[in-house]
Amino acid sequence: MVGKPPNAWFIGIMLVPAIGWLGARWFVEDGSDTRFFLGLGTILAVLAILVRVTIALWPRMVGTPPSVWFTGAVTAVGGCAAASEWFMAVEMTVKLIVLLAAFIAVIAVIGRTALAFSQPRRDAKAFEVRACAPAIMTVAVLFVPAAFPPGEVRMELSRTALKEYASTVEHGENCGEPRWVGLYRVTCATRDGGLVSLEVDEPLIPTDGRPWLVGPDFRDIWIQD
Repeated sequence: MVGKPPNAWFIGIMLVPAIGWLGARWFVEDGSDTRFFLGLGTILAVLAILVRVTIALWPRMVGTPPSVWFTGAVTAVGGCAAASEWFMAVEMTVKLIVLLAAFIAVIAVIGRTALAFSQPRRDAKAFEVRACAPAIMTVAVLFVPAAFPPGEVRMELSRTALKEYASTVEHGENCGEPRWVGLYRVTCATRDGGLVSLEVDEPLIPTDGRPWLVGPDFRDIWIQD
C-alpha cells in the first residue's frame, strides 16, 4: 500500500457511514443509539482515510516540505476553530467535529514536520521556512486564542455599542428589523427594570437555540430553545 493510492472499494466502504450519518440527521430521532453509532463510524472512517492517504503519500513526504494544500488545510482548520469560539451557542455536533479536526491537524503537523526534516537539504534556509510554516501556524492557532479568546474579543469590540443600544430599549419586548449592534446582529430586545436582554441572530452557523445576551454588562448568555 505504501506509495499507492486507495482503490475504489476502500473509498466506497469509507463513504457508507458518512452517508448514513448525514441521512440519519433527517430521518432518525436526535440522541438515538443509531445516530451515535453512525457518527462514531464516520469518525473512524475519517481516521482510516487519513491513515491510508498518509501511507500512499509517505514516499513523497520524506525529506520534502509540506505542500501548499497541506498548509491551506491546516489554516482552514484553525479558522474553523477560531470561528467556533467567535460565534455564540454553536451546535455541539459542530463543536465536536471542529475539535476532532483540530486534534487531527495537530497530529498531522507534528508527523509531517518530522518527515520533512528526516533528510538533510541543500537549500536549508528556504526549506526550513516552508517545513516549519504549518507548525508555526498551528502553535499560533493554539496559543493566541487561549490568550485572546475570539468570543471575548468580539464582546470587547462591541461592548460600547451594546451599552448604548441597551440604553434606548424601552420596557417590554421590542422586536423589528434585525440591526447590527457592534459585531452582533440583534433581532429582539427586552427590558425588565435594569436588566436588558438582546436576542442575537447567528446566520452563518447552526446553533443549539436562540442565544440572548443579558445586560447590563452582557457577559452572561441565555440560550432559548
